[in-house]
Amino acid sequence: MSAEDRSPDTGESLTTPEDLRPEYWAFISYRHLDNQQLGRQWATWLHQQLESYEIPEDLVDTANERGDTIPERLFPIFRDEEELPADADLSTAIRAAVERSKYMIVLCSPRAAESTYVAEEIRYFKELGRADRILAVLIEGEPNASWDEGKQRAGFSPYQECFPTPLMHPVAQDGALDETQRAEPIAADLRIQPGGQQGWTNPAAYREALLVQGTHKTKAVRELVDGYDDRLTLGLNKVIAGALGLPLNTVTERGKAWELEKARRRARRLALWLSLTGVLAFLAILAGGFGLTQMGIAQIRATEALQAKERADNARIRAETGEAEAKKQQQLAEAAQQRAEAGEKAAAEQKERAETERAQAEEILEFMTFEVRDKLEPYVPVAIRREILQTVENYYEKTGRDRGGAAKNRMLSHFGSLGDQALAVGDTETALENYQKVHELARELVAEEPDEPTWKRNLNSSYERLGDVKLKLGQTEAALGHYEAALKVAEELVQLDPENAEYCRDLSVSYKKLGDVKLKLGQTEAALDHYEADLKIMEELVRLDPENAGYRRDLSVSYNRLGDVKLQLGQTEAALDHYEADLKVAEELVRLDPENAEYRRDLSVSYDRLGNVKLQLGQTEAALGHYEALLKNAEELVRLDPENAGYRRDLFISNAKLGLFAEQQGDLDKAITLFAKMVVMMEELVAMDPGNAQWKTDFGNANQVLERLKQKRGGE
Repeated sequence: MSAEDRSPDTGESLTTPEDLRPEYWAFISYRHLDNQQLGRQWATWLHQQLESYEIPEDLVDTANERGDTIPERLFPIFRDEEELPADADLSTAIRAAVERSKYMIVLCSPRAAESTYVAEEIRYFKELGRADRILAVLIEGEPNASWDEGKQRAGFSPYQECFPTPLMHPVAQDGALDETQRAEPIAADLRIQPGGQQGWTNPAAYREALLVQGTHKTKAVRELVDGYDDRLTLGLNKVIAGALGLPLNTVTERGKAWELEKARRRARRLALWLSLTGVLAFLAILAGGFGLTQMGIAQIRATEALQAKERADNARIRAETGEAEAKKQQQLAEAAQQRAEAGEKAAAEQKERAETERAQAEEILEFMTFEVRDKLEPYVPVAIRREILQTVENYYEKTGRDRGGAAKNRMLSHFGSLGDQALAVGDTETALENYQKVHELARELVAEEPDEPTWKRNLNSSYERLGDVKLKLGQTEAALGHYEAALKVAEELVQLDPENAEYCRDLSVSYKKLGDVKLKLGQTEAALDHYEADLKIMEELVRLDPENAGYRRDLSVSYNRLGDVKLQLGQTEAALDHYEADLKVAEELVRLDPENAEYRRDLSVSYDRLGNVKLQLGQTEAALGHYEALLKNAEELVRLDPENAGYRRDLFISNAKLGLFAEQQGDLDKAITLFAKMVVMMEELVAMDPGNAQWKTDFGNANQVLERLKQKRGGE
């Protein structure tokens, strides 16, 4: 199980005390019905676009028209599906997030206009005095259609109203809605015009919808899609400009200039690297070409051998027709036969040499694809590494598909590498394209050799890769389909060889991924079934191989996931049992390898979970013990890796938990001591990296809590 398997996305991270929750740059208010259809998952798409937007360097740390300092990224953005735990008090959590958000972005549609939740979020944000920081994004319907008689005469129905009521009116400081006045919010339009129809988050999805309709010719489809692509880009730029507090033309022009500058930098790096890549590519192509030439020579030798054999046969026939010449012809025939055999042997040797030379050429390609890639990764831009991989792809496309499983397997590995490279830089479309090629090759290999387990494992892996990238694209249902297909292949492998530990572990991973997706879709009971199946497998694997640390760490993750689900279902005692089992495994792993940072990070998660549950059950002394162990372990992690910002923030949070716990128990002196220590800690971190927004927020929050505690002690 990789470190990614214990990432915050799985819920297995240290929880932040409420006083130290980060500020959000923006709060996305939306109706969940507007985030379900494939190609129209608006909240997910907007969330990803904003957080991944690269702000031009010359704008970072400058002040906008509202006096806000422009950050390096629009991060974090609050969206309730991403930020809230399933068992949270919805109203309290939403209000807290609204209070901590600089801006609010409202996804406007007739469905959103009917939502009491969306209306209350807008009303409360305006009550806080931030009405001028609300951005409306039109995705369907018509604004003001419920009251504008001119629009109604033009054919719009009041039911097409897309603005929630609080968006159209001012809100007083006491929260009352003033319906005698109108408010005109800043709006970005992502609809298909005319008519206010719902658009698409991806122009490719719009193109597919038009083609399915069949009412437009190819040229018209292209023009409609290009026009909508421009509208989508303009609308997104308006949202970004509004969220940054900048004029639209500043975002547009600076963005173009920044992209040009990045292109220039890539060009300079490319010029430095082309000489090396050219030499490597030339060597690979030269070796491949030599191998192909030798193959041709081998085929010529084989033909010559066949011709010699035919002459030998003819000589034997002539020998039979003449007594006088029989002996002589027999000798000639034998000599010809010997030459034929020698020719066949030479042809076979030549063919073997050609195969060997071709294999050596492909080894050079694989060296370029993998070894050189890994060694040069810190020095060579991703775009250039992908260009090298493309050269290799061209070779495989030309020579690989007419060969057997080994060559196809090399192609499969190659496309997988291309996909991984693309995914590493956020290019999900290119990653998806290459993973689909991996999947196609895996299916071909299984079709050609259905009983070969290696090909089946490749197929299982290809389904999981497709599921992972679909999940990143927000296509949860599609990801679920791929994970279910991966599970089916994993089950087939286990049926073929139930004693194979690796097959069983693959099946365990499939159950975990399916559980994660079912949980994301709100299917808690189904997720529980998958997690329990996963746990059963991992307990058996650890029983069979108790010395395997990897299996034991997977078992720890399984206990933790089940604990989280049981807690969401209100089964606190059952959750506690799983967390304690997790802690037992985590402590044993750290005992065996005290210097392993990953094991210690897992142990921190275990202490944190148990402390929270014990506190919830009123077992304050036990909770305190776990929080103190959490702090000690966090200090050890920082000792092991002082430069790791994540470990230092874990230490900060550990101190915060103990400080707030001390305040709750009435020990203000201890609480003040801990928070004073945290202020010094964060002051050092901010000095090291003044541009780190999270550390600045933590520093500010720690100071506020410290002052509050001092005032509280002074008032006693």
